[in-house]
Amino acid sequence: MENIRQLIKSIMDQGVLLNLATYDSKGPWACSVSYINDARFNVYWISDNNSRHSKAIIKNHKAAGTITLTDRGRTGQKLVGLQVEGRAERVEDNILEIATTHVFQGGREVPHRNYKLGAGKSWYKLEPTKVDLIYEPSFGMVKKQLRLPSKKDSDKYYRFWKST
Repeated sequence: MENIRQLIKSIMDQGVLLNLATYDSKGPWACSVSYINDARFNVYWISDNNSRHSKAIIKNHKAAGTITLTDRGRTGQKLVGLQVEGRAERVEDNILEIATTHVFQGGREVPHRNYKLGAGKSWYKLEPTKVDLIYEPSFGMVKKQLRLPSKKDSDKYYRFWKST
């Protein structure tokens, strides 16, 4: 199972866009967001607070997403990607730490202590409870699944993950 965790982390680290799916009173909605991730497989992005997906997340925390590395246009390239299910929320704390990671991964200057997003924007997070790995080079089209602990157990899980 450790190999599965490493493959998932590698795909998250290499990816650029999360295709995010939410649900509101109008029905399902999908959008693409540029993201960063952490060692716990959480995915973070910046969005306008008035966007449909941001409003949906405030009312319904269930969300899903996909990260795809494969360009099927390339002859012979095998499928590599993730399907993620979990809980999404607006992030209210640790903004500087998230922002520093974001700009570092993007090759920009590290923000100063008083870093603030533009008006009407916030950081959001998708905390996965289940990740399906599609890694055709090793497993063909058979998905491998990783279930992650609930938010209540996430600190315990993180300590285990860092010690392995």
